[in-house]
Amino acid sequence: MSFDAALLDALVADLRAASSWLLEAGTAPVGGARSFGGGGSAWRLTLQRIGDFGQILPRLLGELEDTGLERTTELVPSHTPRRAVPSRRPQDFVAVGAQRLVPTRWLRLEPIHDADPAAVGWLAHLTGCLETQLDDAAVRVARHLDDLLGEGLSTTASEFARARVDALAALREEITAARRTLERCHQALRAVAGWSLRATPRRPWPFPGGASWSRMIDFAARIEDPRTELPRQLHLLLGAPAIADVPHLYERWCALMVVEAVQRAGFALAVRDPVPGLFLGGCIDFTALDVADRRTVRMWITPRIPPAQDADAPHESGLSTNDRGEATPDILLVGGLAGLQAQAFVLDPTFNLGFARSQHKARYRSRIAFHEPRRVAGVPSRVPPARAWAAQPLERSGCDLRDPEGHTGVVPLHPLRRDFTGLDAWLADLWPKG
Repeated sequence: MSFDAALLDALVADLRAASSWLLEAGTAPVGGARSFGGGGSAWRLTLQRIGDFGQILPRLLGELEDTGLERTTELVPSHTPRRAVPSRRPQDFVAVGAQRLVPTRWLRLEPIHDADPAAVGWLAHLTGCLETQLDDAAVRVARHLDDLLGEGLSTTASEFARARVDALAALREEITAARRTLERCHQALRAVAGWSLRATPRRPWPFPGGASWSRMIDFAARIEDPRTELPRQLHLLLGAPAIADVPHLYERWCALMVVEAVQRAGFALAVRDPVPGLFLGGCIDFTALDVADRRTVRMWITPRIPPAQDADAPHESGLSTNDRGEATPDILLVGGLAGLQAQAFVLDPTFNLGFARSQHKARYRSRIAFHEPRRVAGVPSRVPPARAWAAQPLERSGCDLRDPEGHTGVVPLHPLRRDFTGLDAWLADLWPKG
């Protein structure tokens, strides 16, 4: 077994152990050898949902048109006189004898139905949900490729590294194809609803009939709430991980190690298990074990930090970006002492060992800041994170400072070495020394 493969197996073993109760709730484990090609299983379900939605949408819209409210009627050609009237076009008559004209085509009144706007709006909402999930996958795949190619893939790069590049490039092509599928879905919905199309998360009532619509009840639940498929996703991801999943798995493993470090620091999880938050994003809350402990800490996984001028700003953490784009750091910690102003720590893992890739993580010091200004020397200022660090699988114990004040640097997190001295020391600085 190569060193890279052994490292992957170690981090997968830790994630599988932490996810045991969810794995038991899912389907049978995925067997087989690790895949060196194809799309990453971390995003396989999203791509599959988009493909299935693209196939069923035309049938859903067809059933809506067949069963919708009658708006008006129109005359359509008919070759039989049943429930029809003769056509008024001269060419649709033939002469019989000298004085008689007989019609050869008739016109039949057919109702024109309007598709239920509530149902069409709900389908537009589901399309938007899939688009958001695809955007997240596209951003992460682009970041992983950037990490791999940022310093160039040398001629001596391992087969493992080259396989990761090929697998991520193939996954990016699949994401591009899925984006085209969603665009066709948008076009089909606009063709039915016209300019009145309004996306709504409210399920239509009464719910449309038809075989395709009956399938949508369960399918929509999986689109709207990916947590329903988390056990299945974990089986795909941890049963036989594809090479394209390696950066994603390392990020999740690092987040798990931070959760354990916070617990070692004297906190307990406020939830049953952190695994849903680790894999699906969101907030993980902690409570101090000692009721007299004044320290506080909250942890966010892949939060979407909005621009300061956005209507949704600030993020729940109290931060927003300084530019016009969103920021999605992998791990965000906000903590301090009760009653005092909190500070933020950002940790952004990268499986790439290069210096430039780790230094690139320092960008969060300039990109994001607390939304509400604080007074610094009497001057209102938007305060940035106290630390914006990388995590890398380095074989060392102590952290790597990149500036004297520790605003940037690298926390060594190696699945085989399992030395968390640096991580514990890094985390301890989240709370001011008293």
